[in-house]
Amino acid sequence: MNDFFPEILVTYLLPFRQAFSQPGWRYFQGFMWAMLLSTGRKCVSQIARSCFFVDRSLSSWERFLAEQQWDMDRVMQSLLGLLQQELGEGLTYAGRYVIALDPTYVAKVKGRMLGVQTWRQHSENPERGTQVTGHQWLLGGLLTQLGERWRCFPVWSRLVSGKQHPSHFVVSPEGEAHRMSLWETTLAMISQAASMLSGAPLGVVMDAYFAKACILNALNEMGITLITRLRHDAVGWDDPEYCGRGRPPKRGRKWKLAQLWETEPHETVRAHLYGKFMEVSVVVRDVWLRDVSEKVRVVVVEGVQRPVLLACTDLSMNATQILELYAARFSLELVIRDLKGYFGLGDYQSTTTLAFCRFVLLSCVAFCLGRLLLHGKHVEAWLEDLSAAPVKETGLSFARLRRGLRCFVLKQLIFSKFPPQAECEKLQDEWNPLFQIAA
Repeated sequence: MNDFFPEILVTYLLPFRQAFSQPGWRYFQGFMWAMLLSTGRKCVSQIARSCFFVDRSLSSWERFLAEQQWDMDRVMQSLLGLLQQELGEGLTYAGRYVIALDPTYVAKVKGRMLGVQTWRQHSENPERGTQVTGHQWLLGGLLTQLGERWRCFPVWSRLVSGKQHPSHFVVSPEGEAHRMSLWETTLAMISQAASMLSGAPLGVVMDAYFAKACILNALNEMGITLITRLRHDAVGWDDPEYCGRGRPPKRGRKWKLAQLWETEPHETVRAHLYGKFMEVSVVVRDVWLRDVSEKVRVVVVEGVQRPVLLACTDLSMNATQILELYAARFSLELVIRDLKGYFGLGDYQSTTTLAFCRFVLLSCVAFCLGRLLLHGKHVEAWLEDLSAAPVKETGLSFARLRRGLRCFVLKQLIFSKFPPQAECEKLQDEWNPLFQIAA
């Protein structure tokens, strides 16, 4: 099998060996192979057909997901180690690791599959509708700058427990159990990420849906920085001022934060947003929010219809850093799109919770391996430059990755039939049309 893989891909897979038994290791390699190379749906039957080097029945592949003993946490830890080895200091920004979190929905039909229920979809796009039947997943990924743009590497995934078919529970110190909410699932994922990432503090970027007092207070207690967006009608208070008579006030002057754009002086900052440097006018103010235990830094930016309110729990961060990190969160939206389009995030058909939790994790691992294969000095060793091809592809396109890997595999299969002394390079031009058609 290793004869058909690019050497760099074999090297990337080696850190995961400790998480699997010998039979499970071959299945894991097969999953990575199929998710990187195969087209169409990534259901288990399609994965089994793509892996010609693993001669096992379809039920064996299903048992790998649902029954075999392998450690998901160790797989995530191995993936983090590989990312730290390849990207190094590029994984930190302003001296901290930064992760982005966002939920997504996977449509499924109610039946034998556990946890399928109807969710209310919070989206401003009217074409998506207001409800979706299926699973809700919470995805988290490390943010890093590759070239001129921010990229996200998804590492963590959790199934959100719903009201109709709860799958996760929390037990209080008094011994009372209750269904795990989305906020508790979010805090559990962040706590897991903080325990796996050592050597630097952690920052989290989330959208306005997570700007809740329970989230802000919990992350303050954990010493984790949060960058988020506030509602357009959010209010804040200054520090209380005591005049010397009567009862000391609990709060200072109250502000409608959106009105700060009209009443307070602006300052201009230069930030790298969405691939280019921009000069942005902002208003910065440190205020108290309702039910939040510590002050936050609010950055008010002019929006299309109304001002945009960003908040950060770390008062040492400046407006440029807050703007850049919140803009970097958009890379997770692109990750979710590519996970569904290229790596079969929603193609699982298992009926048990463990099986499709493992399937989603393997999709995230394949995504990260694919992005690493397209980055760095190793690309030229296995990916041919087809600059004259009629279809142009970007450098980090997963369509380019799949085409390059399929060409590499076909070449290895064909040239392996030639004797070792054959000069196969002379036939390169004659075989190129075949490689392009097949790939």
